[in-house]
Amino acid sequence: MYLFRFYNGTSKDKQLKANYDKCTAYLDFQFNINSNPKLNYTVVAVASNASRISKYWGRQFAQFISEDFAIPVGGNNGILIGGENGKNELDLIYTYMPAVLILPLFISNPIQASWIKDKSLQFQIARNLAKSIYSTFPNGGSFAITASSYTPEEYKQTKSFFGNEDPVNYAKMILRQTCIMLQSQINSSIENYRTKLSTDRL
Repeated sequence: MYLFRFYNGTSKDKQLKANYDKCTAYLDFQFNINSNPKLNYTVVAVASNASRISKYWGRQFAQFISEDFAIPVGGNNGILIGGENGKNELDLIYTYMPAVLILPLFISNPIQASWIKDKSLQFQIARNLAKSIYSTFPNGGSFAITASSYTPEEYKQTKSFFGNEDPVNYAKMILRQTCIMLQSQINSSIENYRTKLSTDRL
């Protein structure tokens, strides 16, 4: 069975709460952003203390996105220790369980920003995330999930594509879909799913 707990608060607080709740794994979601609008790859950040399971999980997800969206895999076969220039280290290092920060697409890339708004492509991201979770944790568990926000400067960069919309809401929608897929006990390919079971409100 797959159970999900959504966490709010500071990065450290969320990780400590997940530890206290003895979650099986920790999943943070953020669309990547950069001043270069042409950047085009998918990657997953893990902390410097990341386990073998964390790295496997991250590489699985990055590979699935790469294949589905026909974009390159970044980092070291899809993994960036600490994220870009170490900026995501503190987002993950306090966890006692496998932990990843997925960065599937760039909101600063105009093409990928349009993909993020497309409901059918949101479904594809969710399906690939569900596949990666199922592949890594086939016996289920209790999963801590969160969607990280951006700095004020980063939000300024998103305005040309998202206006006053918060891109974090798209990440939450995708997480919601992922929860439904896995809670519905779908098959290992995650190709079809039923929506009979509810998820925690994100």
